[in-house]
Amino acid sequence: MRIRKVTPATLFGAGKVDELAALMRAADADVAIIDDALSPVQQRNLEKAWEVKVIDRTGLILEIFGRRARTKEGRLQVELARLDYERSRLVRTWTHRSASGAAPARPAVRAKPRSSWTGA
Repeated sequence: MRIRKVTPATLFGAGKVDELAALMRAADADVAIIDDALSPVQQRNLEKAWEVKVIDRTGLILEIFGRRARTKEGRLQVELARLDYERSRLVRTWTHRSASGAAPARPAVRAKPRSSWTGA
């Protein structure tokens, strides 16, 4: 399906979201895969509207790579990429804490590279 105009909240227009929701209910779908990049807000809005898990292109690629990774290094690289991808989706869900008077966010702690360590 080609999209004429991208709707910021859901990527699709309200009519198309409702039409696809009906199709997913009729097919008893558990998951919807979108062949495009979704913002965290778009993904969350579509999951609410369709009541299924929504996966965008990047999420699908990471899922496939994660299942096919054989070496320890490969699995770690995929895990790092997946965590970086999910971090963008988690950050926005915790922004209410800083606005509500909770403790301010702590700065990131960085470990020194192993080569600069002294001693055993």
